[in-house]
Amino acid sequence: MTTLEKIVQKLPFNKIVGQTLMGYAEDVKSFEELKKIVLENALGGLIIGRSVLSSLKPSRGDLKELADSYKKAFGFSPILAAEHEGGRLEGLPPPATELPSLMGVGATGDTKSAYIVGYITALELRTLNINTNLAPVANLYPYGCEPGSEENSFGEDPDEVSDYVLSYIRGLRNGGVLSFVKYFPRRFYRQRDEALESLSKLYKKEFKPFQMAFKSGVEGIVIGHAPLPAVDTVNTPSSFSPKVVEKIVKREMGFKNILLTAHSDDKEILDKFDPEELY
Repeated sequence: MTTLEKIVQKLPFNKIVGQTLMGYAEDVKSFEELKKIVLENALGGLIIGRSVLSSLKPSRGDLKELADSYKKAFGFSPILAAEHEGGRLEGLPPPATELPSLMGVGATGDTKSAYIVGYITALELRTLNINTNLAPVANLYPYGCEPGSEENSFGEDPDEVSDYVLSYIRGLRNGGVLSFVKYFPRRFYRQRDEALESLSKLYKKEFKPFQMAFKSGVEGIVIGHAPLPAVDTVNTPSSFSPKVVEKIVKREMGFKNILLTAHSDDKEILDKFDPEELY
């Protein structure tokens, strides 16, 4: 009997559903509260938000206790993730190393710097028992719509960005941390532009860093909300599109590992769609 079959036999339906979800801890007062949320809902994993890491200042023992309790209950370890991207989007509070943004790394002109940043990030995450980093961003510059988000791109050349992405992933992997490359094809629902309307151009440019990451065996990908009109309607978020996920990411690009959507409680998504209908 496979591990999956054992899980299905052991868990009630609501907890089987929980295995498909990653919780996002942003407003909690204690790690005991986090532990309770994860175990009671049998969540497949937990993303520990920057605000939690800063306010609770966890120790390795806090998350180790959560991971041990989870493994005892379900027979395997949970994904414990952070969004430690460097620059203004640092995921860890002091005394963690202050690392440059991805743009700063790209400005060095040396892909080894991406490896070093990835490796340092992994070592520091592991001191807290965090086993996954939702990074790096593989989008080409400029990709963001939030002030300051543009700095979290390695650059605008698809070949150079691909090299930096692969080097960063290797650094994380050699430091013992899983990597989730993001955001495919973009993060925000409102990001509609002509670049997302031609598949042939996308494969040569925007998709290339993702393709290279897939070939390297990257452990996960974060699907963003931006529609992909070359594949589906302009009103369908990619994060909820079978055409984007199944046809493009899985079949055509050959990705076989873990898929995660961007935050499903994004205000723009909730204002326009009923989550129950989308899922």
